[in-house]
Amino acid sequence: LPGDRVEICDGRIWLNGGPLEEPYLAPPRVFPAKTARLLALQLSRNGGRVPAGHVVVLGDNTAGSFDSGDYGFVSLDQIVGRVTP
Repeated sequence: LPGDRVEICDGRIWLNGGPLEEPYLAPPRVFPAKTARLLALQLSRNGGRVPAGHVVVLGDNTAGSFDSGDYGFVSLDQIVGRVTP
C-alpha cells in the first residue's frame, strides 16, 4: 500500500521490516531476480517506499506472473476491482 517499505533481499520480499509471509507458495518461495529489476530500481528511487497513490502488485505465480516485477508501481486509479477472500 502507499507508504509501505518494500525490499527485495536474497530473492525474498520484505514488507515494513519483516519477510512477506506467502504460505500459498511452494518452497523455495523466492522472487525471481530477473523480474525484480524494475521494481527494485523504482523502490531505490523512492527510498524503498511505495509512493502515494500507488501500490505494488504481486502474482502468486512468482516465476510466471506479470506484476510489479515487470511493470513497477501501479497507480490506484488504474485499479478497477477488488479481490476479497
